Amino acid sequence: MNATATARTGVSAGRAFTARLARRKAAPYERDETVDRVDWIRDPAALASIEAEWRALESKVRHRSHVSTFDFLAAWYRHYAGEYGGAPLVGLAWRGTGLAGIAPLTIRRGSIGRI
Repeated sequence: MNATATARTGVSAGRAFTARLARRKAAPYERDETVDRVDWIRDPAALASIEAEWRALESKVRHRSHVSTFDFLAAWYRHYAGEYGGAPLVGLAWRGTGLAGIAPLTIRRGSIGRI
């Protein structure tokens, strides 16, 4: 096999691997897992009311980082939200009575830069 054929084989093998990986990653999300409602929390003190549900969701997530945990984000909102870090806005997606997802956000006025 010459170098050109080997390079071509490597490219097609790489594409096939990428396609298999994409299908494997997408597969869990193809199920019908719609949420029933989305609630928004704007007060950092109100996070305590969903601590148990948040921790239960954390235990189900395999590849999470420390910055997505209740402990980290509750402390961050408590100490940095407001004038310095922006107004807290935490989205809570519910499926039935269980918490299905969390979107920890902040709202800040200003601009990224001049276009």
